[in-house]
Amino acid sequence: MRLLVVSALLVYGFSFVITKVVDSFSTCSDFFLNGQAPVIPGILQNSVSQDNNCYKLICQKYQNAYKFATLYDTTNKIPVFSAYRYTGIYGRRPRIPWMIELQFETLDATMREPCVNQAFPGDYWTQNNLTCGHLFPNGHAANEIAALSTFTLTNTVPQYASFNNGSWGRMEQTVRNTMHSHCRDKDNAGNILAYVLTGAVPSKVFLNNRVNVPSCSKFLKVNEG
Repeated sequence: MRLLVVSALLVYGFSFVITKVVDSFSTCSDFFLNGQAPVIPGILQNSVSQDNNCYKLICQKYQNAYKFATLYDTTNKIPVFSAYRYTGIYGRRPRIPWMIELQFETLDATMREPCVNQAFPGDYWTQNNLTCGHLFPNGHAANEIAALSTFTLTNTVPQYASFNNGSWGRMEQTVRNTMHSHCRDKDNAGNILAYVLTGAVPSKVFLNNRVNVPSCSKFLKVNEG
């Protein structure tokens, strides 16, 4: 039965990633300053979801290693935030199909829609003005494998192309340059290290009547290591 579902996903023309949906961010606490995820009243407390029907905790795993962490809103089908460590840059944008989180979907033959609890590439197929906007930018990844891992739709929100390629792109570069110049590992001053939390604020606008188009995206917190 699992093979039938995987075949159906491939027919739809998109890929999937095997990450880890967890009960607590303690599984991948390395991506948070002092190992502590933020407290969000009614959503996240003590690194545990306060509404597991809506908010899912993902330790984003790619090629057998954790690369970053995401708190995902399955109702709005966008991340609340992605958390990662900045240690330098790879510098090139890789080519890879957008991936989905297979654990969010029902693995049986009754599956009638490609994705019920998350965005999927087809949501964007008819859009000219909305693009996939990274919360953990591939341009902040330290190596090629980490950059590839960011191309999961659980790490993206719909962004207007003019914003994604304009002021948001410039903000990504500004934050990156500042971290590169000023953020150092307190245990080894020769190493770059910053803990970054990037989130989105939902709006009342939806893409394809399914995926929330945030009113804004923000670098919520950048802490030196």
